[in-house]
Amino acid sequence: MAHTRLRKPLWPGEVDRLLASCDKPRERLVVLALLETGISNDELLALEPRDIDWHNGKLKAAHGRPAIKLSIELRRLLKRHLEPENLLPHTDRQIQRIVKAVGDRAGMQVTPDHLQLTHQMRTAYQSPGHILLEAANRASDMILIVDDHRLYVEINEAAVAAIGEPRHKILGRRIEEFFGADDRPVTTIWPKFLNSTEQIGICQLKRDRTRYLYRARANFVPGLHVSILRPLSVLDASQVQLTSDDDWEP
Repeated sequence: MAHTRLRKPLWPGEVDRLLASCDKPRERLVVLALLETGISNDELLALEPRDIDWHNGKLKAAHGRPAIKLSIELRRLLKRHLEPENLLPHTDRQIQRIVKAVGDRAGMQVTPDHLQLTHQMRTAYQSPGHILLEAANRASDMILIVDDHRLYVEINEAAVAAIGEPRHKILGRRIEEFFGADDRPVTTIWPKFLNSTEQIGICQLKRDRTRYLYRARANFVPGLHVSILRPLSVLDASQVQLTSDDDWEP
């Protein structure tokens, strides 16, 4: 799998892909701890059982930061690795190596810094913006986001269901692995799309040959491109106007 160059922080889909690539409990512990708490590598290395409020499931407040609620899974992993003996990594280099190994399996260049910043952004966006993201995930239309290399970095649940593969097996793969439009190769029309503002057209899911009406916008965030797809109706097919035969991007 080709490595994707990540922004800071990670997108939710990238988080899912990273967690799915953890092969060992210790790896999952390190990744989850950094994602859920945003603590520094030094704090993670120094973590002890007394730092956890086991009754309330929280990482106790320390060094000017508030207490942090922990997921049930992370609490279970911490209890396993902190008691009776501390099996957490013992050096910063070990943490770096664990995160890199998981990232390599996920096809991502990722460091502990990415995970810590992801926690900070999650905390900042527990707001109406979070509600908007949840609405997009629950939408009936397919919503797919790709980077400049045509690699999927995020998709909603409707897209996962239509493509028919687990989310973590879709993320990091290219558009052309799932969608096509007649015999036009994506690689030849992609540069034109990147220079456009918005496209509307028809594409086809390779898995079952279902045709979709799509609306795509390039660089809605610099370096990211979004498409919204819905099954094509007869009315859609009669009304859609492509600006040229090469205008297509799912």
